[in-house]
Amino acid sequence: MFRSLIYILILLWLTAACLPFPFVATPTPTPTIPGTPTPTAFEAGLAPDIQPAYRLLRTTGVFSDAAVGVAATTPDTVQALRLILKDPAAENIFKQLLAEATPAGQLYALAGLYVINPEFARLAAKPYESSQEMVQTQFGCVNAEMPISAVTKQILEGSLPRALAGAEMPPTATIGPTLPPPIPTSGGRPCLPSEKSPAIPDPNGPSFHQVLVATSSDGLTWQTNDQVIIDQASVPEAVRLPDGRWLIYAVNGSMLGGPGFVYAESQDEGQTWTCGIVNVTGADPDVVLLPDGRIRIYYIEFPFGPHPPQPGTQITEPNRVRSAISLDGKNFTIEEGARLEGIYYTDPDVILVGSEWFMYVSTGEKAWAARSSDGLNFTLIGLVNETGAVSGSYLFPDGTLRHYYCGRDGIQSATSSGGGDTWRTEPGIRIARDPAWKTVCDPSVVSDGHGGYWMAYKIQPADTTTPSP
Repeated sequence: MFRSLIYILILLWLTAACLPFPFVATPTPTPTIPGTPTPTAFEAGLAPDIQPAYRLLRTTGVFSDAAVGVAATTPDTVQALRLILKDPAAENIFKQLLAEATPAGQLYALAGLYVINPEFARLAAKPYESSQEMVQTQFGCVNAEMPISAVTKQILEGSLPRALAGAEMPPTATIGPTLPPPIPTSGGRPCLPSEKSPAIPDPNGPSFHQVLVATSSDGLTWQTNDQVIIDQASVPEAVRLPDGRWLIYAVNGSMLGGPGFVYAESQDEGQTWTCGIVNVTGADPDVVLLPDGRIRIYYIEFPFGPHPPQPGTQITEPNRVRSAISLDGKNFTIEEGARLEGIYYTDPDVILVGSEWFMYVSTGEKAWAARSSDGLNFTLIGLVNETGAVSGSYLFPDGTLRHYYCGRDGIQSATSSGGGDTWRTEPGIRIARDPAWKTVCDPSVVSDGHGGYWMAYKIQPADTTTPSP
């Protein structure tokens, strides 16, 4: 009888451990956002058996351990994570959850990514490691709010993601890498295609362009050694990441993966470069670094797709400015909807000025400005320049907002106040058109991280009827 009493006391103690103490305010977890969530465009494209799991993680209000309560049951959210882990596209699914899930759902996504690709998860975790935002959790029998940074620390230690994955994903199991393949290059042409067949037959198009870099100490006087960084590529866009890496994106004019985007990456301040293909199809890339460390690429989506209409054809459908998000700068997830659209709109140029985003788009030699409070929904303001467009804008430390653009004599510059007013052309030419060049255009200016500036730009050699040798 005494032994039975002990068993009863132990059972009562275990049961009580899963109940909140009367002197501790422990809120009851809310499993998901109430109501039936509207599926996102990404969710709607998933396999039917994955959609409910994705929706549950996207909307959950609680981050739970693998076993909760006195009975150590597996929460529905953990079962959803395990189902996604079995999907061949699990890595991309978790990356998308990082972009559109609740805070609790993002933590599940981070845990799933840790199981699949720990190196990528550590990179993705950077903004979470310092976040003091509170998230509802349930570990075992304890319901409590915890800082996101504290949960992230447990995820990066590794044992928590493995427990969440359970038997569905052993610690040694991985899913093949999804990074774009590198471009084959010849030994004498680093980061330049070894094959030079034009993917785009337009004799003035990307297949006949080259990407170069110039440097400056003041943003006005520029020097270049004429080194070609990427051949058969156009409309370059440069960005320097917080870890010191350089990425230059461009429209791919080679047969190696085109049409679409190519990137060149340097980890030694531009001394050497490697190239690869970006998993986004479009034209005219423009890249911004977001405050949370993610990379957003804006680009043009044409209504006719990769097959341009015949010359003289009347265009009646608008071009759309789309966007995509990335954590590593190479794998992007397309965001829903269009940022801006209009007939003949090309070459988006986006910059954050104060608390407002401004986008400049081009129609021939004319530049137009649009404004947004969130970087996603832009409203057209009006015409800002009539003598040149295809701009790359940069906000200097002294508050000068300078717009570099394709002028009639080369790359020129102008300034504006606040981003939405008419550009004021500055005297001189930033990069003059060399007699050996047919075109010099498409500037993209960024800080070099050491008090100076880089400009990526494109040229077309004057004598090009076949891709440059």
